[in-house]
Amino acid sequence: MLYPFGGSLLTKTNSREVWHWERLPNHDDVSGTVAMAQWGNLLQGLRLDSAGLIDGIWASTGESPLQNPYLRLRSFSNDVETISQQAVAAVELQVGSQSGKTALVLGCPGGRVRVFVPGAMRVDDLAAHVLGSGAAVPSTEDQGIGVSALAVKHVVTGGAEQLDIWFATIASADKRPMLYHDHDAVLDENAFGTGALHKVTWFPSSSGFSAVTTWSMKPTASNLRGAGPVVGLLLADVIQEPPLTPSEDELVVATLSGDLIVFKPSTMAELMRTFVPGGIGCYNALRAENLGGASGKELYVAGSCGLWRFIQLGG
Repeated sequence: MLYPFGGSLLTKTNSREVWHWERLPNHDDVSGTVAMAQWGNLLQGLRLDSAGLIDGIWASTGESPLQNPYLRLRSFSNDVETISQQAVAAVELQVGSQSGKTALVLGCPGGRVRVFVPGAMRVDDLAAHVLGSGAAVPSTEDQGIGVSALAVKHVVTGGAEQLDIWFATIASADKRPMLYHDHDAVLDENAFGTGALHKVTWFPSSSGFSAVTTWSMKPTASNLRGAGPVVGLLLADVIQEPPLTPSEDELVVATLSGDLIVFKPSTMAELMRTFVPGGIGCYNALRAENLGGASGKELYVAGSCGLWRFIQLGG
């Protein structure tokens, strides 16, 4: 039985790929003993042909109870049985020896992202299970707690390409305050954890990351509200530019506190914000589509109090 919590659909020339993570507990093997911890760490992919039929499968672990080969994708603990990825985005690479291959960007609960290129899919019971990148999957350092919010921009310039990755943590606390153990002490405002946005670039040619840039969502003198835990991100053109101005995708941020914020990705300048009752956008539940017939796209956001629709007045 499958329990998909989040995934990504990648449309290729002659097929489609569906990638999703699952939060599965460890399973007992045939001898009745608890299986190896990596079994609770499952990522799967399906390839669909033009007729919609499955013609390939891939998984980060082999079949239970052998579970070999397997790919270690966890972060922050290998002993927590149900820990798994919290987000996945699939991108088709276009340059050099990696051209045509799928790159998977994973949001991990320990507060980091991992990127790897899966191996060949199995097309029948006789085909080998090829993992791909191997056991050493490149990752960033942990940036807080939880990465269910993930957005990826694929940039190709000449003969080079890169993945610009925005991810968010639900908490990003400063270093442990000196008086944290004292229940009578008054903590400095910078000692409290809050949501945070992070950006990193991954380079397929070297399988390496740039340094991580972070923007805290803590309240400031100019923005007393701040923003709560960030649980959803979307890169889409949701604000119409003036005539003769090139279009540019905006970064839409959704939080458990009900805040919806739109940033200009190139400068991270805040373009607009609002808030609604309840949490919104969990697991990147945001979509930008032109369903109303007018020019420009509407923004649809799923939340705990319903489905919200945002439009640009005058668009």
